[in-house]
Amino acid sequence: MLVQIGVPKRDAFLQHFIEDLSDRRVEPLGAVQDDVDPIEFVNFEAFLARLLAVDISTDFMGFAEEPMIWAFKDDHSGQDQRLRDAYVLAAAQWILTSASALLALCQEGKRYLTVAKWMEWQEGFRKVADDEQHSQECRKIAGQVADMMALEEKVVKG
Repeated sequence: MLVQIGVPKRDAFLQHFIEDLSDRRVEPLGAVQDDVDPIEFVNFEAFLARLLAVDISTDFMGFAEEPMIWAFKDDHSGQDQRLRDAYVLAAAQWILTSASALLALCQEGKRYLTVAKWMEWQEGFRKVADDEQHSQECRKIAGQVADMMALEEKVVKG
């Protein structure tokens, strides 16, 4: 039997849920410092992206930009390959899981998401695809994600 939750209770639940997720979120370097495998961070980002993809709430878009900044704007040159890869793979989860939803939000200019940022992310994935400092698997996934983003744009344009 499906139980219907009233809107105020649903909103309160979502607010607490998002706060709890935010409190538990950690970036790869923090994970390593806490003796946690950085891939757990990648899996957590995939979970967050899935929540946006299934349209529970657009509030989850607030989580989408941070991994892109960590992957493409922060300097990871002094870190080992496993960490550099984890940042990129975490960002990739958002595209692999919720590309359509993210592109739509970027096109609508929701909060801080814009088409210009979408293009920056795509370029970031393209650069990683050609960067020998990343593992072969990471480069392959980055290239696939960049291609997926280009395809998503074509689908939207019709």
